[in-house]
Formats: sequence, C-alpha cells, structure tokens
Amino acid sequence: MWKYELGTVADLADNTPTKGKWKTRVLKAVHSYWSDQIDSLTPLYSTLFFLRQDKYVPGKIHPLLSLEYTARESERLKTKVRLLTGTYMLQTKRKNFNQYDINPTCQMCGEENETAEHFVLKCSALHSVRQSIMVDIERQWGAITETSFNTLPVDEQLYILINSWPTLKTFLKTHLSTELHEFEKHCGRLLYSLDRTPKYFFGKTSCVGYRRNRMAEAHSAVAFSFTVTHEGVDVNVNHDAIWAVWNSGVHSWKKRLGKAKNKVKAGTYPGSPSSWLFVAVIILAIRLADHDPSFGIIGFLQKYIPGMGSEGVGLYISCLLFSTLLWLAIILSLKYTLKVLLMYHGWMYEGRGPVSFPTRAWGLLIRMFGGRKPMLNSYQASLPKLFVPAVSDTISRYLLSVRPIYDDEKIARLTKLAHEFQSGLGKKLQRYLILKSWWATNYVSDWWEEYVYLRGRSPIMVNSNYYGVDAVLMHPTTNAAARAANVTYAMLQYRRELDREELNPILLNKTVPLCSAQYERQFNTTRIPGIETDRLVHLPDSKHVAVYHKGRFFKVYIHFKGQHLKPCELEKSFQKILDDTNPPVDGEELIPALTGGDRVPWAQARMEYFSKGKNKASLDAIEKAAFFITFDDKEQNFVKGDQNTFDTYAQTMLHGNGSNRWFDKSFNLVVCPNGRIGFNAEHSWADAPIMAHLWEFAVTDDHNLFGYTEDGHTKGEAVNTPNPVRLEWDLAPECKKVIASSYQTCLRLISDVDLHFLMHDAFGKGLMKECKTSPDAFIQMALQLAYYR
Repeated sequence: MWKYELGTVADLADNTPTKGKWKTRVLKAVHSYWSDQIDSLTPLYSTLFFLRQDKYVPGKIHPLLSLEYTARESERLKTKVRLLTGTYMLQTKRKNFNQYDINPTCQMCGEENETAEHFVLKCSALHSVRQSIMVDIERQWGAITETSFNTLPVDEQLYILINSWPTLKTFLKTHLSTELHEFEKHCGRLLYSLDRTPKYFFGKTSCVGYRRNRMAEAHSAVAFSFTVTHEGVDVNVNHDAIWAVWNSGVHSWKKRLGKAKNKVKAGTYPGSPSSWLFVAVIILAIRLADHDPSFGIIGFLQKYIPGMGSEGVGLYISCLLFSTLLWLAIILSLKYTLKVLLMYHGWMYEGRGPVSFPTRAWGLLIRMFGGRKPMLNSYQASLPKLFVPAVSDTISRYLLSVRPIYDDEKIARLTKLAHEFQSGLGKKLQRYLILKSWWATNYVSDWWEEYVYLRGRSPIMVNSNYYGVDAVLMHPTTNAAARAANVTYAMLQYRRELDREELNPILLNKTVPLCSAQYERQFNTTRIPGIETDRLVHLPDSKHVAVYHKGRFFKVYIHFKGQHLKPCELEKSFQKILDDTNPPVDGEELIPALTGGDRVPWAQARMEYFSKGKNKASLDAIEKAAFFITFDDKEQNFVKGDQNTFDTYAQTMLHGNGSNRWFDKSFNLVVCPNGRIGFNAEHSWADAPIMAHLWEFAVTDDHNLFGYTEDGHTKGEAVNTPNPVRLEWDLAPECKKVIASSYQTCLRLISDVDLHFLMHDAFGKGLMKECKTSPDAFIQMALQLAYYR
C-alpha cells in the first residue's frame, strides 16, 4: 500500500471505500506508479522516441496499440529496433540459408565486414536501393537544418538514420512536427528497403522447394508498391528488384529470339535467309525489264490479289511471292541433294592411300552443295535416315565375325540357328523396324537409350559412366580454386556457344557431318531414378552449379546481375568453400553413394525421403544445376616412369571413393587439391565424342586463353561475388541405412575394378596409318586380339 501510495490502514479504517471504488483506486495507483517509472527511464531508452513523435506525450505511457500504424510502418519499426539494439542479423536471416557461414564479410558485395555502418551506408550491392531514398533524406535534412547531410561524420549519419528523433527534437520550436516526421519517414523507408533487398538477393533455398522459393523471393522483394493513409501516399520503389525482373525478361526473350533465328538459319541451310533477298531482286529486275522469268506464274498470282493494278503494288507483291516460292524450292532441292550425297558410304570401305575417282567426285559434290559456315545444327535436316539393313546381310556379317573364335561344330550350330531366325521371327521383327524407319529419322536411338541405359537396374557407376583426365603434360597451376574457376568459366562459355549454335559440327574427314542432337542435353541435365526405368530431365537454363567438398554440398551462383561471374569471382566463391571448416551433418557425406548403387533402392529412397522439405530443396539444387563439381581430398598426378600414379588417377576419375561423385548428373568436374582435373560423365544422354568436344574446349581455353598469374591465381579483380549457399539435409535413421547400403554396394563394385594405364612412346598413329588402318580400328583389333589370347 505504501509502494502505490494507497494510504495507511488507519485511513482506510476511518473511510472504508466500497468494493468497486477500491478496485478503481488500486488500478489507477498501479498505472500511475508504472507510468512514472517508465517515464523516468525514457532518456535511457531513446528508441521509444522514434515510435511516433507526434503521439508521444511526456509523463505517459506511449500509446503503442493506438498508433494507427500501417503494416509497412510496422515492418520499418521492427528493422529500426533491431538495428538499435544490435540484434539485427545483417543481409538476411543466416539460419535460413547459410547457418554454417563463419566469414564475417558482407555476403552481398564481399568487400567489407557486415557491420551496420556498411549495411546502411556503404554496401555497393545496395547502392541503387539506397541512392534514390538518400536524395529525399538529403533534401529534407537541408530544409530542416540548412546543412548538407552528406557532410556529417559517418557514425553520426548512421545514428540519425536509425534513430532520428533525439536529433530532430531540437528543431521542434522552429519547425512543424510534420516536417520532422517526413524526415523520419524517409529514414524508415531506407531501412525497410535495405532490409527487404537481401531477402530477394539470397532467397530461401534451404527451407522451401524450388518453385515456392521463387514465389517467396517475389513477395519479399516487391518492385513497386504504395500505401495510402490519412497522411498521404507512401511509395516504395525497389530498384534492384525492378532491374532483376527486367534482366530476367530480357534474358528470356533474347534466348527465345536467338533460338528462333537459329531455327530459321538451320531450316534454310545450305542456303541462307539473306539469299532470299538476292533471288527477289533478280526476279524483280527481270520482270521490270519486260521479261517473265516465271513462265506466267507471276501474272497468274496477280489475278488473285484483290484491289491491285497490274502495274502497281500487285506486281511487286506477286514478284516477291514467286521469289519466295522459288527460293524455298531451291532450298529444298539443295537439302535433298545433300541428303542423297550423304547416303554414299563407299568412302568408309576404302583403305588408306589413293582415293578412288567416285569418292573424289563425291567429295567435290559434298563441298559444292554443303554450304558455308555451318552452325551446330545446320546439317540436321540434311542427314539421311538410318538405313535398315536386310536380315540376311546382318546374319552374314555376324557369322563372319565369329568364325575366327569358334570351332567348326559351334559354327555349324550358329549357322543353323541363324537361318531359323531369318525365316521365322526375323521377318516379323524386320517389318517393325521398317515401319518405324518410315516416320523416325533414327529407328534405334530412342530404343537404345531406353533399353540399354535407362532400364538398367544395376549401378551406373563403373558399369555405364565413363571418365576423362587432364592434359597430363601441362600443369598450369596448383591452386584448386583457381583451376576450378577457369575451367568452369570455359565450360560456361562453351554452353553459351552451344545455346547460340556457334559450335562447329563434327565432320569426318572434314567432309561428312555427324548428328548434333546429343549436344542439347550436355548441360542442365540429370538422370532421375525410377522403379522400372529412369528418365532424363533437361532444363532450358540453369544459373548455378552444385559443389561437393569434404562431405558438404553447396550451391554456387554463376550469374550476377545478368552477367556470368568472371574466373576471379568464381575462384573467390570456390575458395570460401575450401576454407570452410564446418563438418557435414550425420550421413550427409555419403548421400552421393545413392547415385552409384542399385537404381531401385535409390528410386525408393528418393520418393520416401527426398520428396519434401529441406531434402527436396537441396536435391533440387543439385539436379537443376548446370553441372556438378567435386573438390577431392587427395592429390593426383602423372609421374613419368611410374605407371601406378596414372592408374590411381584414372581410377579416381572413374569412381572416386564411391560417395564423392553425383553419378546421375550429365557430368561431374573433378578438381584435385594440386590443381589436377578430370571428369566423370553419365552415358545415356550422349556418346563420348560430345563430352570430348567440351573437354578439349575447356582445357585448351584454360591454358591458352585465360591463363593464371605468377602465383597461380586467376587473372582480373573480383567485383561482386554472391556467397556460396550451404545445402541442408534432414536425414532420418531409415534414410541413413539406405545410404549406407548403397555405399557398401559401391565399395564392392570398386573392389572388383581392375584398371591399368599403359603409356608408351614405341609407336603412334603414324605406324597405324602405315598399316592402312585408322587408329580406332587398330586399337579395336588389339583389344579383340588380347581378349582372344
């Protein structure tokens, strides 16, 4: 009673209040006491002032629940309170996307540590957001103080922007409160916009699925919004969001227009779209010279063009229409002539040495009708359909091929079975093949992909996937991050040329084009496991790569503000991963073993444990990556004279340790600690020459075009590098058991692999050509002979 000044017991005894009056008296006393207590502490809590200065009345509790705040003002209020109290997690909530990041460097610009001063005033990645609002702040500050806000010390600028009222209250006597509140509102706009932009920049990959992530990003970074209140209209413009939306749309339309342009070029090859203009000018000139090159067709077309005179616009339209028809006829004639020429296979059966006259004449005609400067897919429409051989021819070649390895008795039995097949089931199957060849350009490719590769239920590691190694006589750098950055950048440049169809098609003997259809799925492709059959999923584009290092997975962005990251910026991202010492979560390091084990357990585990939550989001990040990068733990090299070093090198690229390759990705780039590289490629999407084309391009450009500094780093200076994102997993005990079982399957398979690399200089392709055989045929015969012996 003394504390709340309710009087003494004697006073209450003399003047006893009623129950209702006593209750009211107690409530007023308690309220008055705590109001005075809070008011006395107000100077220590300066953050109370900026809540709303025109509503604040000294001596009374701030009417927080009756402020009539808009939702946007409430959001701004939370940001300011967290910045003032030091509880604000700069950039974004790290636990949502990278809880293992220990680097204090700003996660957006990568230039300084992520302090409040850097976040509010200096971060270059937020410059466009900050600039427009700072103009309003500078103008309003000048109107109030008649000084320049930018001339203030940085620490004072920061304090005013976060908590402006202690400074503004000194101007209450000379300025209207609305002017002061206008300045405070601009400060709130600035902090709110800076708070929202990083959430768009980073997203929430580790918490939600791929599509939901995109929706969350869109909502958290509204490009333009406004709120109407009794105080006026509050407009918020996020310039980074507008720029990102604009760049995304421009990039998408550029790709669409580029593909449409390439289709037109490929469709008119061996002619060209520009040749139409040449034909049109010639036809029009001849017609204007009173000659009819169309034998009456132009006049016939003029009759059916209504409202046009014979000498007016109708003449020009008719000439252009006839020119177009003539041009298309010429294009089709050239295409089918080239297709007929490519049906000739006599050149394949000629030995090394002088070429026969028919083959020389054929080669000359190919060059005449083959066009100039072909794009990657220019020859696709001119390639002949795959020929269906007669059953009798196939059987004859088969019996001839097995004759050297079987005795007479077995040959007689095989001959009998072959003739039975030819006269029975073979006829029926042959009809199916001929029927399919009528509507399919290649009657075997889809079946081959389905039944030889995708329906296989055994592990694809070793059994299907293949590998490639570095150019062993060159070792440009021992810096793993730098080598990975240069090669990754070279591969992305290759992908750009692939998308634009600027790569040259593969030509045998610089004459015969090979099909380019397999190039399409080289990037952004993964093999998805199924119970009965797998399937290949290809995306039109991907803006990140997946990285594996010491049992942990990362998502590394390769695009920033519409541009590919430079090699020096990629190196910076990769180095952050290599420097990160945080351990993997329990079971994480063995997850890739699922892709190397039997397909059915992997398909079941994927449906049960990786179809929702963190696991699905992280799996999506891997499967939707452009490709997969593995930083190995052990150095690999080639020591001349020591064959064992190359054996180990090759085995590492073939299977690794069973749990450090994502065997389902179209290809894995493997980087060793000493800068050696290699690749492991999934086989179903393409044959080896396609991957060899990419590998030769990347290794050559890495060494000859990009290069390294004297200390082994990439060239150039990094500007803006988004940090790598650590992928998160939530592995149930049952899931860990499946992973462990697949890992044991991988180990058993690895233990059964014998691989020996023979490198010699006794002879080379010169001797093979002297024997009038191609190097490929020479090696094949050597393998057959070794197997026979």
